Amino acid sequence: MTTQGSPKKNYNNHPFLGKTKDGYFALAHNGVLYNDKNLKESEGLSKTCIETDSYVAVQLLEKYEELNFETIAKMSEVVFGSFVFTMLTDDNTLYISKGDNPLCLLHFKELGLYVYSSTKEIMAKAIARCFLKKHTFEGVPVEEGEIVRIDSNGELERGCFMVEEKYFGYTYGMGRRLSYWDDYCDYLDEMGYGDLFEVCSSFGLSQDDLLLLYEMGYDDEEIETMLYDTDLLRQCVDEARVCINEYY
Repeated sequence: MTTQGSPKKNYNNHPFLGKTKDGYFALAHNGVLYNDKNLKESEGLSKTCIETDSYVAVQLLEKYEELNFETIAKMSEVVFGSFVFTMLTDDNTLYISKGDNPLCLLHFKELGLYVYSSTKEIMAKAIARCFLKKHTFEGVPVEEGEIVRIDSNGELERGCFMVEEKYFGYTYGMGRRLSYWDDYCDYLDEMGYGDLFEVCSSFGLSQDDLLLLYEMGYDDEEIETMLYDTDLLRQCVDEARVCINEYY
């Protein structure tokens, strides 16, 4: 799903190709970034045909010229929004930078395989439909503010970045104080999500609940699916409330 730009133009779709002095990498992003335009101006990033907000993360890493714990932390600290970033290098090293979006990472040790998705529910459904259901695995916890590096041999290392604190509708950190929910509501209005608000209300989902689900990185299709599974819907909303610093 593209949050900005038409998905019919393939250059707006994930993953996005980037290059540093060490080689190529592919970046995918689950979430929404709100300050991509400001970063392009303040960081002097070049104009491209790509309209998707996620691409600013690629441009920042290219500007830093390297892909490692330090540069990924630097990028993760200057973007504003919800995210889990994954970056795969051409030597088969995977980096995961976890913001406040959900992440489920599993290790099938006997297969030498790591598998990840946004939520445990999605992971469970996927495993049940493929060969992985016959194999054992262990969960790999990844907390907000952590960066995970998995090399081609399956060796896992961890780094970290500074996490902003959100409180009573405002975001503090990195010298910024932003009207968080007001800016977010304005963003959703610009993106034309009003129709889904009306549909969700008939299922007992409030506008604030829907905003929380968007903040966690769920897209329209995922939310519409939840509407027909009441238990899953309430579970996801409750998890979102906890993740947004128990805003309620």
